[in-house]
Amino acid sequence: MNPPWNSSTASGSPFLLFRRNANSSMTEANDLMANTYSPADMAYVLLCCVVVFLVTPGIALFYAGMTRKRSALSILTQSFLVTAVILVQWYLFGYSLAVAPGSSFYGSLSLGGLHNVWFDPYIPGSTIPAIVYFPFGGLFAVTTAQLLIGAMAERGRLVPSLVIAFLYITFVYCPQAYWTWSSKGWLFTMGALDFAGGGPVHISSGFAALAYSFVLGRRHEPSFSEDSTNSIDGEFSSQHVVQEDPSSQSWISSTIVPWGSVRWKDSLGRGHIPNFPAHNPTMAYIGVVFIWCSWLTFNSGTLLAINLRTAYIFANTLISSSFACVTWTVVDYIRYRKISVLGVSEGAIAGLVGITPGCGHVYPWGAAVAGIFTAIVCNLLHDIGNWLGIDETLRVFNLHGIGGIMGSIVLGVVAHPNVAASDGATVIKGGWIVHHWKQMGYQFASFTSVAVWSFVVTAVICLLVDMIPGLQIRCTPQEEEQGMDFVDLVEQIDEKAGPSTIRVIQAQEVQESMDTSVTSKKQ
Repeated sequence: MNPPWNSSTASGSPFLLFRRNANSSMTEANDLMANTYSPADMAYVLLCCVVVFLVTPGIALFYAGMTRKRSALSILTQSFLVTAVILVQWYLFGYSLAVAPGSSFYGSLSLGGLHNVWFDPYIPGSTIPAIVYFPFGGLFAVTTAQLLIGAMAERGRLVPSLVIAFLYITFVYCPQAYWTWSSKGWLFTMGALDFAGGGPVHISSGFAALAYSFVLGRRHEPSFSEDSTNSIDGEFSSQHVVQEDPSSQSWISSTIVPWGSVRWKDSLGRGHIPNFPAHNPTMAYIGVVFIWCSWLTFNSGTLLAINLRTAYIFANTLISSSFACVTWTVVDYIRYRKISVLGVSEGAIAGLVGITPGCGHVYPWGAAVAGIFTAIVCNLLHDIGNWLGIDETLRVFNLHGIGGIMGSIVLGVVAHPNVAASDGATVIKGGWIVHHWKQMGYQFASFTSVAVWSFVVTAVICLLVDMIPGLQIRCTPQEEEQGMDFVDLVEQIDEKAGPSTIRVIQAQEVQESMDTSVTSKKQ
């Protein structure tokens, strides 16, 4: 994925396209379609856009199913809003920053607002025009933002999260995409391999989610009294309305700025991290089905052409995810003597993450190795957030951050020039398997730079947004108890989840959490 170069941009006239007449445009279009562009390639990339768009409901359902019920709708709503916000950003200047020729670090604004993006090819010699790549690349940015924003689950405010997503794509994803895929990007010119986004998509979103979770701080255990669980026909009297938690009186005074919401007390140290069970594993499973389906075209569409290499990419994605799913299930059974719907789902995702950087560079057996290796490591590090003392609720860091690094490491070993050359154009030196020992150093430079930049810049973005009056990124303790659906939305999944009935639901959740903890210890 390299940046386009439009010959018309050199003119510098913003009104060049308006001076064209219909006859000249018709002649140019017919000539390009007859001699330059491939209708099959264009059709496949546009079809991939439709299928990749399924990642929006896929991630939404997966994350919503893993949260508590009274915060699930906010995750679903956020997913659609993030999609719209990021595509607006992509049109205004994101596309240009990620692909337009610039320095070795960042693209330029020459293609902002699709300025002078007309009939020109995506890159010189490409069989598709830039306007066909535009929506496909935009959905990459959307996917990355959606993976990150799941970190706000159950205590982050909706509107500030959209601002964070917008700034994250601008200052984190766009430069990292440029580093990785632009012919002028410093990682690309160095020789680092990353076919479909192991760095800019997975590692970046994983470490950004860790930073977002760290700044937000840990969730609180629900507070309730024994007599608050008494009810008559499911209804409560006025004396059971949620009372303000006395410990929250110092909330404002303990924040960085008087109007902020970030408290280091909730972020630093090794405080208790609640372990609430997923409210709807079936919803999460359906979400992963959408993700798995869309990722087949996410990876294969990245080639932007139909040829033998496309088939390898498609097959490698399917092989890696299948091996990872089976491997995760086996490891779960060895560790706990049971398997779970969520475990099977996370295993499939681990395989998709592990093969993303190398799907166009490895043989099918290499894809199997990537799936197995990524699944084992991510399974064993499943509770790494707890070890770090960071409440990373949906384990984005584990699956995508660590999983992406594992995929990049495997790629440095098994990358083979024969697979890359199967498209008739790409030349790489390969990995350790062909005695190219430097490749692992290039991979190390790639994933460490992406990880550090993503974590640091995202943490700064979160802190700065929180300092803006009216954009506090975290809710208050009372709002957290009520649930983010009640705080941000008109609708709630459970009609009885209002302030007067929230206590019983909390009591049930705490009991389920305790039962889950006891069961885990017995296993």
